[in-house]
Amino acid sequence: MLFQLQKAYRLSDGGGFEGYHKLLGVEVDMLQNLRAALEGPYQEWRLAFIAVDFGGLPAYKGPEKELADYEKMLDEVVATEELLREWIFEKQKAEVLIAWEGDHAVGFALFFHNFSTFLGRAGLYLEDLFVLPEYRGKGYGKALLRKLAQITVERDCGRLEWCCLDWNQPSIDFYRSLGAEALDEWTVYSVGGGALAEEGISTNVSPDIYEMTKMTDILAWCERTGRSYWEYVAQCEDPDIWDYLAEVWKTMCNAVENGLEHEGVLPGPLNLRRKAATYYIKAKGYKDNLRSRGLVFAYALAVSEENASGGKIVTAPTCGSCGVVPAVLYHLYKSRDFSQMRMLRALATAGLIGNIVKHNATISGAEGGCQAEVGVACSMASAAASQLFGGSPAQIEYAAEMGLEHHLGLTCDPVGGLVQIPCIERNAYAAARAFDAGIYALYTDGLHRVTFDQEVHVMKETGKDLPSLYKETSEGGLAKHLE
Repeated sequence: MLFQLQKAYRLSDGGGFEGYHKLLGVEVDMLQNLRAALEGPYQEWRLAFIAVDFGGLPAYKGPEKELADYEKMLDEVVATEELLREWIFEKQKAEVLIAWEGDHAVGFALFFHNFSTFLGRAGLYLEDLFVLPEYRGKGYGKALLRKLAQITVERDCGRLEWCCLDWNQPSIDFYRSLGAEALDEWTVYSVGGGALAEEGISTNVSPDIYEMTKMTDILAWCERTGRSYWEYVAQCEDPDIWDYLAEVWKTMCNAVENGLEHEGVLPGPLNLRRKAATYYIKAKGYKDNLRSRGLVFAYALAVSEENASGGKIVTAPTCGSCGVVPAVLYHLYKSRDFSQMRMLRALATAGLIGNIVKHNATISGAEGGCQAEVGVACSMASAAASQLFGGSPAQIEYAAEMGLEHHLGLTCDPVGGLVQIPCIERNAYAAARAFDAGIYALYTDGLHRVTFDQEVHVMKETGKDLPSLYKETSEGGLAKHLE
């Protein structure tokens, strides 16, 4: 199934840099040229990434000691410049990315290859990531991780992972804000399993569970057999799918309820206040339609704010779009008194819609823009809502098509690289659109000119045509003008 239980985001490569340069013993006068070539949109930072021999830069004073001091391990440091040179540059057992501001090294990431017998592929392990205190909050840490994600893709590695000291809450919050998933059994932050992708190359290594991957074919099956989409899911999945969806639904509900209880300011430099609780209280004061709409807003805000603060949410289909499906379904569950089983069937339909898009296009903002995340989430929620209200297979397909169609071209431009502005509000608006699309479809006979499959194809093409500035890189749109 498409739904995944996570504590926070999965890290994805924004593709903000072109190519990877590994230079040994670089000359000081070459540094300026290299920096100019790699700066790209980061001109204001004068940032370059290189694997560099410390001895090639006589003035270089690396922050290794500062890192050890920060991690309360200064007395354990035995590394010397000679040892680093030997193991990194002569024996080539590790590589280093260095972040520069002017001629001053302000941070570094040291990494090496490991191997997973489960994936049958090499991975990258990040041993150290450190930015000098006075340079934090400028995006250097995020940019280093983004570059590592890019290298992971370029080298066809299966995952990128690292460890973090359990007391280091600022770093944990930072990793969660960027998309790292906490692995409870290992206290390791890992990204992989489809989170990283390279344009034009399929990374789908999962077995084919669904024989039919086009909505047109599944719709024809529904009309031929008299069954609905959730029954196709039940036919393809193992019997324990309902237990899993029950866990998914429980997690969604908890995310809504926890989000409504929490107040204050979200983590990160934007100092964005939570709004879900306020919206919920105000919505309760209205009647009928205005109350319904306000509650949908509140529920979507609640889940999205939980996501932004590192709470437990369900990717539906992604963390950045996690508020849409729960908001619509939770509202209908509370207001219409649907049974638990009907909610699980609606989730099965929503997941099927998302899987169709993932198989034939993308659900990644880094590849397709926000249309691939919030747009797909709206499509999933629209279909689920239409089913709950008794829609026919044709009406459900129409609802899904409208949910995606009216998000075509939506860019992904998170301010500061955080999933807060405009992401949180987008979830609320998309939830309202999903609700409307589901109802709109019910007024029709299900017949319409543009099919869902055609819409998915157009979305894929639109995503390819979008400049990288608008695909999760935080280099264009609102992210550029509101920095």
